[in-house]
Amino acid sequence: MSPSPSPTPRQPLQIGEFLADPGLNVVVGPQGPVALEPKILEVLLCLAARPGETVAPEELLATVWEGKFVVDAVVTRAISELRRAFGDDPKAPRYIQTVARRGYRLIAPVAPLAEAAPVKADATLVASPAAKATAPPARPRALLWSLLL
Repeated sequence: MSPSPSPTPRQPLQIGEFLADPGLNVVVGPQGPVALEPKILEVLLCLAARPGETVAPEELLATVWEGKFVVDAVVTRAISELRRAFGDDPKAPRYIQTVARRGYRLIAPVAPLAEAAPVKADATLVASPAAKATAPPARPRALLWSLLL
């Protein structure tokens, strides 16, 4: 059996029962689309480029954050966000497995989609908790003034 081709960085991927579309920063699964921050999706693409292999957190930092000064916790946070998007449980993983003291590995089947159907532009996106936390509040002063007047 010949190995499957490596996915290209911006090519949509089938990961288990999910479709990851890097062009839209979205993962679409049974519960619908989930918007992800670009760096979190980049972590997923790094893992998907080497399915079944352990990828060290240092390698993810070097690849995704390209030498920028960031704390190691950003990788842990990214993995946590990906697990939320996939509905994965770290204690009984179906998508991302933690390899103690070594890193993370994508254990779900990965297949590049050459002719993937794009996600509909009018699809309702479910933002990940981190994306919601980083989104600016919707005009808080206007809301405050409307409540005061």
